[in-house]
Amino acid sequence: MFYVVNNSGLYVFRHTNGSFPSKWAGIWALDKKYVDYWAYKVNGVWLSPDLCAWSNGHNYKVGDITVRETVHVRQGKVISSLTFEGNGDVSLDLEVGVNMRYRDEDLHGRKYSFDKGKIVSDLGKLTVKLMGSSFKPLGLYSTHNPGSNIPFALWYEQEQSKFVPGIWHTEFKLKGKKKLNTYFIVDFKNKNVEEPFGEFRNRELSSLMKIAFSGLKTFAANNHLKGVIAGYPYFNEIWVRDTLIVLP
Repeated sequence: MFYVVNNSGLYVFRHTNGSFPSKWAGIWALDKKYVDYWAYKVNGVWLSPDLCAWSNGHNYKVGDITVRETVHVRQGKVISSLTFEGNGDVSLDLEVGVNMRYRDEDLHGRKYSFDKGKIVSDLGKLTVKLMGSSFKPLGLYSTHNPGSNIPFALWYEQEQSKFVPGIWHTEFKLKGKKKLNTYFIVDFKNKNVEEPFGEFRNRELSSLMKIAFSGLKTFAANNHLKGVIAGYPYFNEIWVRDTLIVLP
């Protein structure tokens, strides 16, 4: 089962088991993709679907340490929040598979420049920050096929380009509980969308419309594309028609 976390055109598409098993999974900003996947290694063990239980987040057990990941999306920023519980020494590594492309691209020859957590291509810029970490540069280009990891998939997915800039690493002594955030910051800004209506004489109706619009505007695009995002994520097109709120 997949889920989407969205905020004003920037969104994460991911499987509930914590994996990114599709070329459509990852971090998107409207029709541009930035990240194919990210992966954590705790005390030498990758946080994989085999260790994951879904309960309003991704929950893992590594030895005597429990790790819970939740994902939030803000304006121009995706936050992967890890909460550690237990006692003992913790070593944490982060790998990020960067793939800046348009939605209708598969393999491409795009090159990247990078300096620590800043990755730049001709398509955009991504900054990755893991709190309190050091960075070991790698600069590895390769290809992979995320869709091959879905044994029950009914579709064929093409091979994808991938760039791993390096490994983010941190160590700490855990006593009880500790929280660490990873920030994925993209060069994407969505302009505010004005409310399409004014005040209603009926206060209850006016309040209802404001609540409905506050949810709807998180799907509104007002960037190089304008409209309402529809069809996550396989056909993440922009519709400039059929934008309706139906009242009983």
